[in-house]
Parts: sequence; C-alpha cells; structure tokens
Amino acid sequence: GEIEGTVPYGTSGDVEVDDSTVSDNGDSGVNTSNGEIDVSDSTVSGNSDTGLNTASGNFSLDGSTVSDNGDNGIAVSSGNIGAVNSTISGNVDTNLYTGSGAIDLTNVTVADSLDGDGVANGEGTTTMLNTIVAGHGGEGADCSVAGTIGGGYNLDGDGSCPFGGAGNISNTDPLLDSLGNNGGPTFTMALLAGSP
Repeated sequence: GEIEGTVPYGTSGDVEVDDSTVSDNGDSGVNTSNGEIDVSDSTVSGNSDTGLNTASGNFSLDGSTVSDNGDNGIAVSSGNIGAVNSTISGNVDTNLYTGSGAIDLTNVTVADSLDGDGVANGEGTTTMLNTIVAGHGGEGADCSVAGTIGGGYNLDGDGSCPFGGAGNISNTDPLLDSLGNNGGPTFTMALLAGSP
C-alpha cells in the first residue's frame, strides 16, 4: 500500500511496515522516539529528512529498499540495526547509522550516499555477510565503525571497512548498476558485467 504522511516524532511504540511504500513526506518517513521498527518488502524513498529514524529502538529490514532520502537512510541514536536482502542507497547523508548498538547485515547493498558514510557505528559491533558497501562521496567513507567487522564474503569500494573473516574484497569497485527493477518486491542494484 501507499503510506501518506510520516509516523511523527514523539510516537512511542512498535511500527511495522509491510508491502508498502513510504515516500515524498516533508519530514522523515518513519520517525519515532523509541520502539521496534520492522520493515519488510517495502520502499522508503524520497522523504525530505531521514528515511527511518528513532532515538532509541531497534530496526529490522527485510527485502526492502531505503533510498534517495534527504538526510540519512536509517538512523538510530541508541539501538540495533539488522538488515537482510535489502538495499540502502542514494541518501544524502549517511546511509546507515547507529550511535551505540549492533549492526548486522546479510546480503545487503549499501551504496552511493551523496555526502556521508555508508555504514557508521559509533560504539557497537558490526557484522556483515555477503554485503557490498561502496560509492560514498563527499566527506564520507564506505565504513566508519568501531573495531573489526565480523562475518565474511563482503566487498568495499574504498578500503575503509576493517573486515575480519574470510573471503572479503577491499578497495574494489563492485560495478553496480543504478537502482532499478530487477524483479522482487523493491528496486535493487544489479551487478554489471565484469563485477568481481
């Protein structure tokens, strides 16, 4: 479905977005003070501020795309972010940020923020598996995280992600296509011919 209007800041409690589009709001797409935010098979795009934002709570993203928002893609001051089979791209500032909490990404593409980091984690642990982080311009880096990134079989574009584990590729262009309809519930970024 189409959701018009943001979930306003100050809202306390859990939010579930399923098989929906949250777009073109004059503020954030979802903006709560605390609670669990679960997004599945949905698109959060084109909002004037952060796509998904909470002061204190946890995010779960599955089969979804967060793109082209006017500030961060996903931001939480204190809380965890988990994403599976999802794309976070083209947001103006940092694509994915937590000030204090865990980030866990599996089969995720984080790409092409205009002026911020790809993945930023101030204090918590970061784990990635089969994940691409690339194309962050301006003053941003692909990764700005505390400690070593757990997991394996990941790729970064600028060498800034401190990968641990096996099978990682660093400082390499993944050759991503632009965001588009490649099948599935939301737009994704396909790999071009010659991608490593």
